[in-house]
Amino acid sequence: MAAQATGFRPHRYVGKAARRRLRHELSDRDRHVLSSLTEHRFLTTHHLSELHFVAGASSRDTAGRSARRVLQRLARDGLVRRVDDRRVGGLRGGSEATIWHLTAAGARVLDEHAPRYRQHQPTLRFLEHCLAIADTHLLVLQIAQSMRGSANVMVDPHTTRRYPGLGGNTLTLAPDLSVVIQASDDDGPYEDRWFIEVDRGTESIPTLLAKCEQYEAYRRSGIEQSQTDGAFPLVLWILEGRRAHDRKQELTRRLQRSARLTPQLHRLTSTSDETWEALVTGGQS
Repeated sequence: MAAQATGFRPHRYVGKAARRRLRHELSDRDRHVLSSLTEHRFLTTHHLSELHFVAGASSRDTAGRSARRVLQRLARDGLVRRVDDRRVGGLRGGSEATIWHLTAAGARVLDEHAPRYRQHQPTLRFLEHCLAIADTHLLVLQIAQSMRGSANVMVDPHTTRRYPGLGGNTLTLAPDLSVVIQASDDDGPYEDRWFIEVDRGTESIPTLLAKCEQYEAYRRSGIEQSQTDGAFPLVLWILEGRRAHDRKQELTRRLQRSARLTPQLHRLTSTSDETWEALVTGGQS
């Protein structure tokens, strides 16, 4: 599907007095919904239902109905907005696949002193990537639950790491997701740390290898290890889209042939079953 700008529905102006009133009326769950939209930029009704409505609900259908009601109310208040279905038709189907994003008023209700919030029209490529990251977020939570553990998941830009380059300049590494899974087994409690990259087949193999080199450079800096008792997260590459398996095989071969890269630092998957197995198996470098 060719990348193109997606459309936004018309939105209402929400003044300072209205924002002040809404700020006091919001429930904790409302705030969590707005915060998730701040972090992920774009989420479907299904994503938000799973993140904030399933716990405590009698069923997922009940959770979905509650999520739709809350989102419709937040939309009436001008705090969230739907992405125009006419511009993203066929991306995902059904009422649970309605795509939402935060408005400027929603950002200001969360934090009146926050920097000016500007929502640029995304390309379909960017939108699909955001939703794929959200899918992975839910998968991680599901895996942690299956392990009777918990997961702390952070999303770019909160995953950003800065480290010194060879010339003394500051370099930036921005994983799609940063994950810490805490669980227990027969040997006691343990913690698995991951950096996760979601590739939908839109980047070339050389581009992915260049990102691998960034992880190597950041690892050599020792910054992460100094904050995690010497452990450096493994890097999980989730390859999706057309030719995902072939791309996985090619990236694996290139990793193994490179003198500058450490293959053991990276895990590559091209199916949800492989991703599940990698995260359950766990490990640190």
